[in-house]
Amino acid sequence: MKDFDLKIFGKSFLSLERRSEISSIKNPKEWLARVLGNDSFSGVSVTQDTALTFSAVYACVRIIANSLAMVPLNVHNEDNNGNKSISKKHAAHFLIHSEPNQLMTSYAWRQA
Repeated sequence: MKDFDLKIFGKSFLSLERRSEISSIKNPKEWLARVLGNDSFSGVSVTQDTALTFSAVYACVRIIANSLAMVPLNVHNEDNNGNKSISKKHAAHFLIHSEPNQLMTSYAWRQA
């Protein structure tokens, strides 16, 4: 007996039933596999690796990664009064803000 059935374009994506057995990532029930993207309308399995082979998907991911890499990362310290300040003397500050290693800039590291 189904308590809830979500259909989009006539295809059932999510059917909520009374819990009779446990579903896991290793052994997912059919509805969980559909929600997680294991199945598509065409029947072709789409993963992160296969999606990135399409130039439009790759370009979108690159734009998002470049935009997020532009945001500066700092280590903050909070005093007893709740005031926050940048802790430039903290050991991790130089690594995430300036140079995580000798081969990469902070921007390149965040972009990756």
